[in-house]
Amino acid sequence: MWPFQKRPRGLVHVEFVDASTQQVFAQSELPLEQLPDVLDSATTLEIAEARYAVVAAEPATKAGFAATGRLRLTLARIELVDPLALRYSLPTICDELPALRPARPAESDALRLRGDDWRQLELVAAELAADVERELTGVREILASDDGKPGFARTHLRRSIRRPLGERRLELDAARSALGGSPYPGLVTDGIDGRVGAVVDGFAWRTGSALDLYGTAPNRALASLCVASPRSPLELVDGPSRAVDLGAGAAALHAFATAHRLLLVDWCAAAVLTAPA
Repeated sequence: MWPFQKRPRGLVHVEFVDASTQQVFAQSELPLEQLPDVLDSATTLEIAEARYAVVAAEPATKAGFAATGRLRLTLARIELVDPLALRYSLPTICDELPALRPARPAESDALRLRGDDWRQLELVAAELAADVERELTGVREILASDDGKPGFARTHLRRSIRRPLGERRLELDAARSALGGSPYPGLVTDGIDGRVGAVVDGFAWRTGSALDLYGTAPNRALASLCVASPRSPLELVDGPSRAVDLGAGAAALHAFATAHRLLLVDWCAAAVLTAPA
């Protein structure tokens, strides 16, 4: 029971409850005019130099606690993180994520990617080699600044290569025929807001060499072609005229890249894995 006493006009008795323990950790008499009209999850308060988010308010409106003179606030402490202490899990990410739509029931077995994995190992037109090298220089700076702690203090945001396949007109069906394999029923990833959805114009298939390929193909024409989670080791090319071993059974990918003058770029490793003859 609240103690019966004559409260000064315009003051509200407020109980502050810790959301984690459900215990009252403070009480105060606050002027009504200092309290907001509505107390909801968007409301934050500062108490003793700590910030709290409102989890629940009883009553939740000024009209309610003005009438009763009492207010019970359940609060969760907001733990502030020093931005300088944040670490990135990858040395580079692509700044342009694909457009998403709600996934359909038939896409429950779609190939699933994390948003940060988008276009991390991809085919890029050979004529964009200078742009590739500029982006790789930025990635190498991140890798060279390794301080021995988990993750990376910074990440390189790749912005310059918007059309990785250049002006080529490569048909999705022809690429699938050349590389072999069977299609997934869709391609799913998470967007900027963290919500998961199916990639608009997305495709994915697994080759006979157990490489998962994916990308986008508006009107069945390739706009991007990438490799996801290769299960065979990918070895670096050590010269522009040297063939590269992509692992057992993955020679078709190298042949496809060579035939269409495409570079296979591993952005996180800051390396070009194939080079056309």
